[in-house]
Amino acid sequence: MIIKIEGYFFQNLITGPLCTQEELYQKYIQAKMLSLNIRDLPDIFCRLHNFDRLRFEDDTEVGFVIDTDGQDIQTDILMFKAVYPKDIFLSPLITSNEGLT
Repeated sequence: MIIKIEGYFFQNLITGPLCTQEELYQKYIQAKMLSLNIRDLPDIFCRLHNFDRLRFEDDTEVGFVIDTDGQDIQTDILMFKAVYPKDIFLSPLITSNEGLT
């Protein structure tokens, strides 16, 4: 399984054992809690969860994208990102203007 970890200042590819999106999110949270600098997150993630870093190439097809800026996990399908519902992990998406004034 190939995962892209991207942030404002970096993009990294890592590979490791297959896991679900929920398992991946838990692994991300564990690594993030131990990271003093967000740029260290890929290395900490790899050491904690037995993943390996790969050389970054833009056209690499990945299974998931961890966005450290938005703190969400996305899946790439044929290089197009489909964002999973945030209510699984963070807060519900606002889908209408009801109640907003």
